[in-house]
Amino acid sequence: MKITSTLIFLSIFLSFSIFSQELPIDSETQKVTFSEVVPLESVNKEELYKRALEWSKKNTKVEDNKTDAKYISKVAIKSKYPAPMKGYFHDGEIIAKVTISCKEGKYKYEITDITHSSSRGSGGNIENKIPECGKYTLTLEGWGVIKNQAKIEIPKIIETIKQAMQKASPTASAKSKEDW
Repeated sequence: MKITSTLIFLSIFLSFSIFSQELPIDSETQKVTFSEVVPLESVNKEELYKRALEWSKKNTKVEDNKTDAKYISKVAIKSKYPAPMKGYFHDGEIIAKVTISCKEGKYKYEITDITHSSSRGSGGNIENKIPECGKYTLTLEGWGVIKNQAKIEIPKIIETIKQAMQKASPTASAKSKEDW
């Protein structure tokens, strides 16, 4: 009996500790938002835009505004989380909108509109306290795991953006060889 009580307490504690994994909330929109302005002095707006396009090739295009040097795409992160039946897992995707805006000598990335989607029950907006499909289809433990996966995986996406924005675009490399 004592072991059962301890196990129940531990599982409740772990579920709540997963929820304590805070994601950054934008004060204006009240949405989970990862954003940063990154200076890249001596790189012009057009070149930064080309680099953003190069990074975005593997994502789903949403909007391409060459005039404003702004590119919006969607990224999908595979997700695996506990199913309502103990010992089983469900698969889904964490989907996020990525906006890269470019200006002379700097760019800004913004990752927002983060949602969870699955054929087994979609959690909806990551800001939701309870999954959109209900806590019996997607348990609170599973929802906490999904939120934690977003917290771990989105910084990895940010790192790939930063690395891509450091590299010269393929067309810039070709021109520099000719312009010696």
